[in-house]
Amino acid sequence: MRCWLPAVAVLAAALFAAASQADAPVATAEYTLHDAARDRDIPIKVYFPAAGGPYPLILFSHGYGGTREGYVYLAQSWAAAGYVVILPTHPGSDIQALHRHGVRELKNPADAADLFAQVSARPRDLSFILDSLAKLQQVLPALAGKIDPTHVGAAGHSMGAGTTMYLAGAVMTSANGSHQTFADPRIQAFVALSPQGPGEEGFTADSWSGIHAPFMAVVGSSDEGVKGEPAEWRLSVYRHLPPGDKYSVWVPGANHMSFADKLGHIASLFSTRGQSIDIDTLHGEVQTFSLLFWNGYLKGDAAARRELAHGVSYQSACAPDLCPVIDTK
Repeated sequence: MRCWLPAVAVLAAALFAAASQADAPVATAEYTLHDAARDRDIPIKVYFPAAGGPYPLILFSHGYGGTREGYVYLAQSWAAAGYVVILPTHPGSDIQALHRHGVRELKNPADAADLFAQVSARPRDLSFILDSLAKLQQVLPALAGKIDPTHVGAAGHSMGAGTTMYLAGAVMTSANGSHQTFADPRIQAFVALSPQGPGEEGFTADSWSGIHAPFMAVVGSSDEGVKGEPAEWRLSVYRHLPPGDKYSVWVPGANHMSFADKLGHIASLFSTRGQSIDIDTLHGEVQTFSLLFWNGYLKGDAAARRELAHGVSYQSACAPDLCPVIDTK
């Protein structure tokens, strides 16, 4: 494992690049797609560079209780760095479901079949968005020519991390013991923030053996599972992945909701126990290593991949006891 320590020789250039990205104009658009085959509406929000294109596409899946309005710090930074970012709202596991059921539905679901139905619907939502890219560029003229459909990444947080893993090729074992897969070969790289370990939402110890695409698992040191599982339980995902372009990132001082927006409408509904890092510093670190991953695998940036492999961080505010620790295989 390697600690992400500032690289003095490249720090000035990197900070200049970050400042340039932050100043790049980012536009947004909203639309509601309708999947007629499932009779399902999928509201989306799109962040994209205001000028130029085409750009690689990143799909982001929110956690249970979220909406397309969350994770602004990630969507803004990725778009400013030259990506189109699409965030859907997943009906049935969004803010309305949280208000109806609370987190108890995850801890002890009243209807296991319904929970599996919601988990199964999510990767299908993202695949349907990919099916609809041509339509989106027609109904949202500002998107015309912006999306490169040959370079696509998927990411998500919490339940959205599970969505991401299923799209990457993880196998779901349902309540009745049947197996399902949702792999979408149009997606080349994956980032899972707070992924589930074995025993929840259809994952078993054998679920991840077929994931061969580049993959990054991000876990906070206080990132407990919904049933009290230790943070290391989430990191077990990485240990079950086959080798080859796989990364784990251990973030000291972060809890489960540290990866959401600090002022998001969902954040106040969850405990902040265990968070011991300034949230802006933490978010800056997440932006840094996630962009290195995207640049390396969606833009073919060999230098970014080397930085990941050597554990170099460009965040000058990163204290040694708060720096993310990276492992690769």
